Amino acid sequence: MSAFNEEVERNEYEKCAVQKERLLEALKQIIVESKSPLEGNSFYIHNSLNMYSELYTKQLNLFWCGKQGNTKICEIGFNAGHSCMLMLLGREKTPLDFTVFDIGHHSYTRPCLEYMKGVFENVKFEYIEGDSTMTMPKWIKANDASKGTYDVVHVDGGHSEHCIYNDMKNADALVKVDGILIVDDTNVEYISKYVDLYVSSGNYRELNILKTIGYQHRILQKIKSNQSNTPNKEKIPLTITTLVIGADYKKSLASCLQSKADYAKKHGYTYIEGGEKTWDRKRPIAWSKIPFLLDICTRLPEGALIWQSDADVFITNHEISFDTHVLPLLPNNKDFLLTLDACGHINDGNIVFRNTAWSRDFWRRVYEQTQYTYHIWWENAAIIHLLETVPSDREKIEVTPHHKVFNAYLRGVEGQPLWEQGDFLVHFAGVYDPEQMRVLVERIQRGETPRISM
Repeated sequence: MSAFNEEVERNEYEKCAVQKERLLEALKQIIVESKSPLEGNSFYIHNSLNMYSELYTKQLNLFWCGKQGNTKICEIGFNAGHSCMLMLLGREKTPLDFTVFDIGHHSYTRPCLEYMKGVFENVKFEYIEGDSTMTMPKWIKANDASKGTYDVVHVDGGHSEHCIYNDMKNADALVKVDGILIVDDTNVEYISKYVDLYVSSGNYRELNILKTIGYQHRILQKIKSNQSNTPNKEKIPLTITTLVIGADYKKSLASCLQSKADYAKKHGYTYIEGGEKTWDRKRPIAWSKIPFLLDICTRLPEGALIWQSDADVFITNHEISFDTHVLPLLPNNKDFLLTLDACGHINDGNIVFRNTAWSRDFWRRVYEQTQYTYHIWWENAAIIHLLETVPSDREKIEVTPHHKVFNAYLRGVEGQPLWEQGDFLVHFAGVYDPEQMRVLVERIQRGETPRISM
């Protein structure tokens, strides 16, 4: 990969000015004839054909990234082809495979792509139309040899958290080690946080190139693959635990419980379903989670991973691997993972923790917080109390805002992402009627995306 030099890139970009203007004018004509408003891009203000001067640094970055594309580039979200044009403008006219995933909502997209094919005859375009969260996994499965072979992947598709999560995961599967991953619209907070997550995984480093102002993006270089995280080591076993007490309750939540058993079997995890053995009848049932988990800890090796998932959690996407989806949220120096939920509260409906001396002691101390025995949040309130008052516990507990990753709700405060079809799981927090939960599960299984009021 060539080093980024701002002066060099500016000079080379300006040398392409005549060709760039000719291409822009041609694309503009196609857009005008389509009579469709132009979605945000690398040159114009969103929904207009008015030039946006603050996009200049973004253009330079994309111009440089394109030159790193030796044999393969992939773009998720082609739109009218402006980013594609920038990436092709400065590179040598050597053969290149350019794979495009686009939802195809705009009438100008296909004509713009056809125009680009005619201009860049050295480029072999492949266009896959449809929802990228659905089309990319199918394409990758059918083209397994393409994994880890792309020099540059540009993520610029849908902006929902569901899209960003899936597009980045699929992009990660395609980009090679030392390759470039461009993530657009990182001015959106949760998109930028996903980029932070990829950097913190140790698999990517952020490149120090030009800061973008308008429609910001961030550019990463892949420095190792997911498989290289634990070379020559056995996979850390995961135990999924759920406590369910009461015959009627268990019957109503049969689909939720079965979803966990099926998920564990599919991925080679252990599933343990607890019942009345550890039931403390002197407290509300929710507290019995703690003696149940402490009993589990005595039967598992030191350091074992445990995912405690409440009975009212329904796994909705069995293709997602816990190892790559959830585990990166738990830093190596922490033993406990909680979520800040869609309602703005710390929630323990889905917890990941390591079986360590600290975590066992923490659970015992949670159980000792009897002032919260009849609190509306039961043991959850006790956990929050210790988190807020004991500094040494704060050092061991990670609270992630990425609740949609593994604690998604059907309700939440305005602006918070909620569960959608394709997400990993849904937690029926705030639903206290087991029969209502059963109905919600049936609606989800029919392909609906239900919502419940706050």
